Amino acid sequence: MSNEVWKMKLSKFASYKGRNFACLDLMKDGKPVYRFTFYQSTGRNPKPGISKGDWLITLGIGSDEWINKLTSSSGNPLNDVGHNYSLPQINDCIEVIKKRILTTEVQDLGWDEFSKFVEYVNEFTGIVTNHGDSNVVQKLRMKIHEVRSMWYTGLMMTGKLQEVKRS
Repeated sequence: MSNEVWKMKLSKFASYKGRNFACLDLMKDGKPVYRFTFYQSTGRNPKPGISKGDWLITLGIGSDEWINKLTSSSGNPLNDVGHNYSLPQINDCIEVIKKRILTTEVQDLGWDEFSKFVEYVNEFTGIVTNHGDSNVVQKLRMKIHEVRSMWYTGLMMTGKLQEVKRS
């Protein structure tokens, strides 16, 4: 039997140009093995099913500040950030983020600090793509599979997957 200790932990909040971000680390024995990043919609670029203030998972942040995500015109939740890529229990994590951000002072960062935050965000996922990349959809679909796989690993290793299977 393994003595590994797995948990999910909110590790960092940031704000840039009025948009909030939160990082959730999948931890193994006190060390992060993967980082999930969420952003809060500003509502400036309306998308179906997404309202101003909604928290959504991102697939990374490009060096040009572009938040990597996919929206599906077909409404397929597996490929749609508006459905958070159909990840079980993600709304539980979003509720924790909402509560914690109310009691956390989040400073709006300048570019130098935000570029360091982008490196922190992409430490485990790498920069997926920048806006205008000709292979953007293909790259992001591949990243969805990686994020979904790591999410299920996190749920399984922290014992949360049993809760998903029971509901």
